[in-house]
Amino acid sequence: MLKNDLRKYGLLLWFLFVIYTIISFLLLLRDDFIMERLSLLTHAPWFLELGRKWAVTLHVNSFPTPLYVVTVVGMFLVYFRALESLKNAGTKMKSATTKQIMTFSLAFMLTLFFSFPALSTDVFDYISSNRVLFVHHANPWLEPPQNFPDDQFIYLGSWKFRASVYGPVQFLFSSLAHLIARDHILGNIAVYKGMGLAFLLLTIFVVKTWLKDESPQRLAYGLAVIAWNPLLLIEIVGNAHNDIIMAFFSLLGCYLFYKKRYNLSALALACAVLAKMTALLILPLLGIWLIGKHRLKQSAQMAVTFILVTLSGMISLGSGFSGLMQNLGIQLGLYLRSLPTILRFFLLNLGLSNKLALYGEKALTLPAFGILVIKSIQYLKHIGFISAIVVVMTGYLMLVSPMLQPWYLVWVLPFAALLKRGKLQLGTLTFSMSSLLYYSVLFVSYYFSPLHFSWQIVMFLFMIIPPLIVWFTPQSWYTLVRSKE
Repeated sequence: MLKNDLRKYGLLLWFLFVIYTIISFLLLLRDDFIMERLSLLTHAPWFLELGRKWAVTLHVNSFPTPLYVVTVVGMFLVYFRALESLKNAGTKMKSATTKQIMTFSLAFMLTLFFSFPALSTDVFDYISSNRVLFVHHANPWLEPPQNFPDDQFIYLGSWKFRASVYGPVQFLFSSLAHLIARDHILGNIAVYKGMGLAFLLLTIFVVKTWLKDESPQRLAYGLAVIAWNPLLLIEIVGNAHNDIIMAFFSLLGCYLFYKKRYNLSALALACAVLAKMTALLILPLLGIWLIGKHRLKQSAQMAVTFILVTLSGMISLGSGFSGLMQNLGIQLGLYLRSLPTILRFFLLNLGLSNKLALYGEKALTLPAFGILVIKSIQYLKHIGFISAIVVVMTGYLMLVSPMLQPWYLVWVLPFAALLKRGKLQLGTLTFSMSSLLYYSVLFVSYYFSPLHFSWQIVMFLFMIIPPLIVWFTPQSWYTLVRSKE
């Protein structure tokens, strides 16, 4: 029965990923600028002419948005139904079930590999940063792509004015794309997609290994949580975001920490930080966990290893280190559909200066986040460090992060797969659903003014209200639902 149900849900989800792949090209057709640049870079002038004809025929300015909504809602309905069917999976069926889950997951990934990265231009920014180093022989942490206006590749991205904000580990893997694909734009996209697919498989493998060791009765369920999650699959394989590199090393570091391999854990966590600085949020929780277990020696050893590896990585940047720090400062000053954005706009509308509005926003958001972190630390022994990581990471996204991007959930979802079934996990998965559906609101806002204050509020609330409803619904209601399991 379970095998048949999984086959049914897997086939339905695969069909919806096929539909999404078609939608991604419909979204490309309505972006005349991207089509023009791709036509130029691929030396295929016929592509632009043909694309414009198909754009008119297929009504791409209206048709893809409702189709996208229906497809994503369908994905998550199937996803949640599949998880529901797995909650009581028998132990004897675990091996066959996990193979079935992974077979379908690979089918989803391979399908999305052939989609166009239509929901974000970040992959083009990665390509541009690589070209600063390998084509123009400049420092990518000091020289933004816009300093090389004759390079046609730079105009595809959205962040051409800013030098790289990624650490050496991220850039090391990113460089492989250029070394393999060189000046082939489609080849570069394919390599980034392949790299994301590979790191996603590695992340799934760590989740599988961890659950098999700690809680084998939850193996199939936890594996499906991560391997079938639509946001994770679309953002990493479909849109080729590089956040999975940081997520993998963060998860690997925490798994090694769980196995009491503290020095190796510190090494993996340092790699995570050297990929993306957000991984720093994890470290205090692990340190305090060790101190609470009276393992001061191990805590000190781990801290020393982490600091030495991180410093070595930063020193390897040379003069690029100061540029990286400056670029991160610029990045943290960019506000988009977030609580800090809303508060800052509100304070500016009250007549405060930019400086006072910034201080006012920080005075409101940082203490709230600080209280959340303190509470997580206070109950760390009871909830465990994995739950604490999920709480702190999602709290950072909702309260402090100046930008709230859908793919930021990639930082959290691998840890959510390790959680026991409950409100924390359900709310996080709901957050991934509302974040992927957010794009439909963004598409509608293009007809008006997406950067207007009112749209920023709508988009932010659209993303955070559904998970907040799950997290703050009275416990009696949720207990009643779970009692039926």
